[in-house]
Amino acid sequence: MLRRAQCVEAATRVARPLDWVDRFVKVWRGLSAAVAHPAPDDARSTGPTPRNTILRTIMRWGPIVIGAARVVRRATKSKAGFADPGR
Repeated sequence: MLRRAQCVEAATRVARPLDWVDRFVKVWRGLSAAVAHPAPDDARSTGPTPRNTILRTIMRWGPIVIGAARVVRRATKSKAGFADPGR
């Protein structure tokens, strides 16, 4: 009887992470279904708000603009040294 109780306890410990995985998959599928098919009266179905659009634009193009400004500034500094050799 002792061996059987040990086997039941071991099986319970082995199955516990599998139960967690099953719960996670169930929640994940529910979330993905809600995101993929939002309700028609949901605020997200009307499109992004203007604030979100501006923020997305800044986040998308900001690094490119900053990098281009750095390149122009470096080029301007290097040309300024050669433009006036009398300094």
